[in-house]
Amino acid sequence: MNISLEKVAGKLNRVGYEAFFKALRQAKGTGTPHVELAHWLSHILVRERSDMRLIAAYFALDYDRLVKDIAATIDALPKNEVPMPAVSMPVMDMLDRGWHYATLFFDEKQIRTGHILVGALLSKQLSSVFSNASQEFEKIAVDTLMAQYSIICAGSEEEHLGPMADVDKLVEVDDVTVSRKLIEVRNRIATMLNEIDLVIRRSS
Repeated sequence: MNISLEKVAGKLNRVGYEAFFKALRQAKGTGTPHVELAHWLSHILVRERSDMRLIAAYFALDYDRLVKDIAATIDALPKNEVPMPAVSMPVMDMLDRGWHYATLFFDEKQIRTGHILVGALLSKQLSSVFSNASQEFEKIAVDTLMAQYSIICAGSEEEHLGPMADVDKLVEVDDVTVSRKLIEVRNRIATMLNEIDLVIRRSS
C-alpha cells in the first residue's frame, strides 16, 4: 500500500510547508507544468535560520551563486503550459525520503528542510537534481552532515516545530481567549492546505 503524498506533505514543518506553498504559487503563476525542486529551494533559502541555510553556511556554499543558479534553473523551465501544476516526481521522492530519514534516523515527527537534503544527497538520482539546481550543493559532505546535524543546525528555527498536519492539535480555538491574530493564522493555514491539496490531487 502506498502512503499518500498528502499524508507525507503534512509531515513537513511550517518552514518547509510554507516554502512549498510559495513554490506552488510560483509554478502556478508561470504556468509551469510541475512544482520543481528549484521552486522550493528558492523559498527555503531566503530563511536565514532554516536548516538548509545553516547547512549551506557550514559547508561554505556561495549563497549568491546558489541564488543565481536556482533562479537560472527556474527561468529555464517551460512556462504557460498548464493552469495548475503537479508535483514533480523528484520532489515527491524527496518528501518520501525526507520522512524516512526524519523518523528512522533523526527520530523526529516533523520533516525538516535538512532532512529533505540528507535524504536526497544519499540518493544518486536525487543528489543530481540538487547538483543540477546548483553545483554548490556538491560541497556538502553528507556523512559529516548526518554525524553533526545537531551542531550544524543549532539555533535553527526548525528545532522546535512540529508537522503541519498536527496544527489543529497544537492550536485550540476558544471564543473567549483566542486572539484575532491566531484566527488569521489558522485561516491562512487553511488556505495553504486547500491549494496544496489541489496540487496533490493532480499529482496522484
